[in-house]
Amino acid sequence: MKKYKLNIFLSLAAIIFLSCIGEPTPLQESQTFIQYPLNIGNSWEYQRLVMFYNFRPDSLHNTFRDTLDFSRIKTTIPGEKDLLGMINTFILREESIISPGVGIAGEAYYTQDKNGLFLHAQLGISNALRKKGHPRFRFFGLNFRDIDQLLTQMHIAQPASGSAVMDSLYYYSPPLKVLSYPLQQGKSWLYRTGNFSPITKQIGKRELIRLPAGNFTADVVHLFYDFDNDGIWDPEIDIRDYYSAQGLIKRSIKLSDIVVTDMNLNEIGLVDYSDVLELQNYDIP
Repeated sequence: MKKYKLNIFLSLAAIIFLSCIGEPTPLQESQTFIQYPLNIGNSWEYQRLVMFYNFRPDSLHNTFRDTLDFSRIKTTIPGEKDLLGMINTFILREESIISPGVGIAGEAYYTQDKNGLFLHAQLGISNALRKKGHPRFRFFGLNFRDIDQLLTQMHIAQPASGSAVMDSLYYYSPPLKVLSYPLQQGKSWLYRTGNFSPITKQIGKRELIRLPAGNFTADVVHLFYDFDNDGIWDPEIDIRDYYSAQGLIKRSIKLSDIVVTDMNLNEIGLVDYSDVLELQNYDIP
């Protein structure tokens, strides 16, 4: 009997020991998302990795000058701005350094209340020439001169990544509901409609995300597109935003089966696209 009890004790001890060593490293913060940290002076630094891959045919790879591109993006809240003399917004300024001497800047203007985070306007500012050399694209029957124009059409709110109209202030009326508070799994809302492709956002499962800036508990927001307005969500588009108490910590964009064309819009192949933004460090007093 004693030997039997000893074996049970040792088995329990082993299970406890193995469960302990299998635990992930402690979270840098245990706070969950309540509201976006819109405070003057806050700043975030991200790394953006853009990649074209899965070339069909393989020889299509040779038509791209670059298939892999890194850039650094810094987002700050320098102050507030009155829009149209009656809406007080917070300025989120983004600066992207693509390579030495090549950069893009932009601003977005937000408000938030107990119901959510709202985007009222965007300003794109070009401070350098963009890189050239990629072929043209076709996606769901629409032709685009480059990937930035495609992202603009999809309304991916990253002005520093080239998705805002350069040197112009664009207003959204009504404002776009970027987040719907409180964030609850399964909650969904219509993000964009009208003359554009409908976009619905939905909150998925909470995830543990490990990044250079630390480990975070994140609410995942999925974006569902009906790019060709046929009433069916498009599986070729997979976009996810990850939010923690520190704000946006990660964005993942994957587009499949993009048609590559020559300058005369003749199809020459297919390619997939990946665009990942990850938080490197932040300063939120």
